[in-house]
Amino acid sequence: MLSWFNATEFQRLGEELAVLFIENKPAADEGNRKSRRMHKGKGGDSDPLQGTMRKLAMRISAFEARKNANIYKKAKFANAFKWKLIEAGFDSGFADELTKELLIQFR
Repeated sequence: MLSWFNATEFQRLGEELAVLFIENKPAADEGNRKSRRMHKGKGGDSDPLQGTMRKLAMRISAFEARKNANIYKKAKFANAFKWKLIEAGFDSGFADELTKELLIQFR
């Protein structure tokens, strides 16, 4: 029962993925424009934002194969990821959108 609330590894993953995104991101203004295109299907394989998001999704899949995700752990992951982006200077709306995209990767 207590393991259900132990979300330390999920929180750490959220922070690590945020750092990975920040290190591989396009310029902040470019990233905000590209996020709008992300849902429209534009950009293709040459879009650096799509490539970074694909890397993050693969990390989530590999992590989830080893760990059990529940709603509490997913929330801790999302919160850590989002706030790390906001602390790095990203717009909160942009951070929300990216966080939602990554949450979809969890089963």
